[in-house]
Amino acid sequence: MKVRTRWWLALAGVVIVATALTLVDARGDALRAWLAYGVVAAACAAVLMAALGSVGKQAPVGLLAAVLAALALRLILGATLLRVLPVWGYPTKPQEAGYVYWDSYKRDTEAWAISRMDEPLQGVLAARTTSDQYLGMVSLSAGLYRGLSPDAHRPLLIIELAALASALGVLFTWAFGRAVFGDRVGVLAAWGMALYPESVLLGRLRSHLALPAR
Repeated sequence: MKVRTRWWLALAGVVIVATALTLVDARGDALRAWLAYGVVAAACAAVLMAALGSVGKQAPVGLLAAVLAALALRLILGATLLRVLPVWGYPTKPQEAGYVYWDSYKRDTEAWAISRMDEPLQGVLAARTTSDQYLGMVSLSAGLYRGLSPDAHRPLLIIELAALASALGVLFTWAFGRAVFGDRVGVLAAWGMALYPESVLLGRLRSHLALPAR
């Protein structure tokens, strides 16, 4: 596949993802939501294209399919749980807000609160003792909310990043399996990483990376 064709397909994917997440989320201004999801999707697409490009001709067709499957599964699961848990989940604060785990709920809601502060740095530093010991995820989340989504809390922005991290994990798994055991094992390992149920759940969740029960 030509490089130009790949980039056109990536652009189409960005538009589809941004539109789908905007429709599922339905929070705040729709145009702002579409732009926010589009910016994050475009950044994720660029990272993935660069990662796949570094692999070059060594990558089999099955690897690209596994990476795309990992992305799609985690985005779909994240968006579905965000809408379904408030209706069908347990009567707990995290699940009523669309999260599976308490720690992700705490970290993400705190990041949203920090993004709205006049002095967000103070809020980030305070989060060390309440939700994020190392401050990485809460800082990233608060920064995204402040810069791209000031009108509404959109956890699906973080799920986009979680899906990217998992897709890169599939690529790294393939590279390791191929280097140690050969091409066939590398592809099988990549598909195992992409489809393994716990990996799918945690990859959409780790809010950080995502949406998180306790």
